[in-house]
Amino acid sequence: GALLYGLILNQILLWGNWLAESSVLLWYPESGPVDLQTWAWDQVVGLLLMFVILLGIMLLMKLLDQFGLSKFLQSIFKPLLSKLGIGKEATNITVIGITLGISYGGGLIIKESHAGTIPPRDIFFALVLMGLFHSIVEDTLLMLLLGGSLWGFLVGRLIFALLAVWLLVRLLSLISDQRFQRYFFKPKAVYQVASPADEPV
Repeated sequence: GALLYGLILNQILLWGNWLAESSVLLWYPESGPVDLQTWAWDQVVGLLLMFVILLGIMLLMKLLDQFGLSKFLQSIFKPLLSKLGIGKEATNITVIGITLGISYGGGLIIKESHAGTIPPRDIFFALVLMGLFHSIVEDTLLMLLLGGSLWGFLVGRLIFALLAVWLLVRLLSLISDQRFQRYFFKPKAVYQVASPADEPV
C-alpha cells in the first residue's frame, strides 16, 4: 500500500510540478573530509539526536493527550469508519491504532479477535486501515521535523487509505463469508493453545 501510494503521489507531484522546492531540514550535516572515526562519531551523534527528537515527540503526545486531542480525533474518525463499513465493535480500537500507533491498535485487535467480540471482516478491514494510516500524531511531527509536506504524508495518505479500504470493503462484500474465512482470515482455533489435558499421553 505504501509503495503504491508513493508511486501515485510522485506521479501527481511531477505532473503538477508541486513541492519541487528544496525541503528545509532542522539539521544539516557538516561537509568535509570524513575518516572512519569521524563517521562513527557522526553516527552516534545522529542516533542521539534522533533519540532526543523521538523522546520529545512522545512527551508532546502525552501532553496533547492530556488536553483531549485523542478524544477529538476519535470524534472525527468514528463517522468515517462507520461509512467505510467497519462496525462499531472495532471502531474504538481502530481509532487508537490510527492515533497512537499500530502496535497499540493491532495488539488490541488481536486480543479482541481471540475473545471473539469483533466480526472477522471488521478485524480485517481495521488492520488494513491501520496498516495504511497509523501513528498520525508522531509520524506527522517527525516528518515535519525532516522538512516533509503536510499535504503529502498526512492529507494525501488519509485520502488514499480511506479510498483503498472503501474499495476493498465493496469488493470483498461480493464473496461469501465462507470464502472470506478461507482466504483472508484464520479461524480462532488456529490461535488456541492446547491445554495439558488435551495433549496425548
